[in-house]
Amino acid sequence: MPGTGSPFHLLKGLTAVLDNNKDGLQASWSVAGTHVAVASAALVALVSLFARVPVWLACLRGLAAFAAALVVVRASGAALGRRAKPATVKKA
Repeated sequence: MPGTGSPFHLLKGLTAVLDNNKDGLQASWSVAGTHVAVASAALVALVSLFARVPVWLACLRGLAAFAAALVVVRASGAALGRRAKPATVKKA
C-alpha cells in the first residue's frame, strides 16, 4: 500500500533523487562532508563530556557543531555546482 513506508525509507528515497542531480565531484563532496560533519559532532560531544558538562549540554554542543559543519559543506557544495564549466571549442 503506498504511503505506508517508514519515514526513514521516504527520506532515503528523497536523498537518492536529490543525489542523482549532482555530478561526480559534487556528490562525493556531499558524502564526504556529511561524514566530516558527523565526526565533528561526535568529537565535540565527547570532548564536552570529558569536560564534565551535563549530557544534554554535550548533545546540544554536538548538534551545533553538526549544523555548522553541514552549513559549510552545503555552501561550498553549492559553490562547486556554480563553478564555471569549461567552454567547448567548435571546429570550423
